[in-house]
Amino acid sequence: MRATVLALALIAASGAWAQGQAADPLAEANALYRDGKFAQAAAAYHEALDSGLDGPRVHYNLANGLYRDGQIGEAIAHYQAALISAPRDGDIRANLDRALGERPDGRPAPSASWIHAA
Repeated sequence: MRATVLALALIAASGAWAQGQAADPLAEANALYRDGKFAQAAAAYHEALDSGLDGPRVHYNLANGLYRDGQIGEAIAHYQAALISAPRDGDIRANLDRALGERPDGRPAPSASWIHAA
């Protein structure tokens, strides 16, 4: 009986630890962005995507970090990915429009479909 209780306690603790670990990439990325470390924030948001966290907010925040780091083309792709999931989000649309207007080379933005290709 003691072994069963101990095993259940360890399983519960490991589950809580794993949930805390899953939140870390976003918390770290948000802190880096707030500190103005945009390239590092973008890398942390990429880690969040790689770990399975997905959704319009992750792509939007990644795009903001990339945009602030001067990586306009990749930022546009992530704004587009965010807009696919949240087509009525005015913030995503506004930032995408701003990024599209600042694309220096006049080339079309890379397609967001490559993000989901992996």
